[in-house]
Amino acid sequence: DFSHTIIIMTSNIGADKVFRNQVGFGATSSTETNRINRDIIQRAMEERFAPEFINRLTKTVIFNPLTQDSLVKIADLLLGQKRQLLLEKNIILDWDQSVLEYIVDRYADPAKGARPLQRGIDQLITSKIAAMILQGQLKARQRVQLHVDQNQQVLVKVA
Repeated sequence: DFSHTIIIMTSNIGADKVFRNQVGFGATSSTETNRINRDIIQRAMEERFAPEFINRLTKTVIFNPLTQDSLVKIADLLLGQKRQLLLEKNIILDWDQSVLEYIVDRYADPAKGARPLQRGIDQLITSKIAAMILQGQLKARQRVQLHVDQNQQVLVKVA
C-alpha cells in the first residue's frame, strides 16, 4: 500500500549540460542561472522519460553544482569520519587545510559530485594508515598527522 509513502529518486540527468552552462564568464544572476538550469534539466528529463512518468512526479528539486568551498567542507567531514574510526582504536588523526585543498583539487569532479573525494581519501590516506597499523608502525595512543609537502605529496606521519 503506497497511500502514505513518499518516494525520493535522485538522478544526474542534465547535470553535464548544467555544468557546461556554468563554465565561462556570464553576467547572469543566481536567480537567472537557477531558471536556466531548471529549464535545461526539464528538457533533459523530457528527452529521457515518457510524459506519463514525468506527470506522476509531484516535485522536482534541483541542486546547484557544488562550489569549491562546499567540496572542501565535505572533504573535512569525510576526514572527520576517518578520525572517529581511528579514535575507536585510540589513534588521533590530524590534518591541515593543505590536505583538504589537495584532495579537492585532485579528486573533485563537477560531473560526479563529491563521491570521488571519498575514493581519493581512501587511496591517499586510509590505505596508508591501514598498512601502518598492520605493519605495527602505528599503535594505540599515537597521533597521525597529514600534510602536503613541497612536492605536492600527502604525507602520513606518526607524531
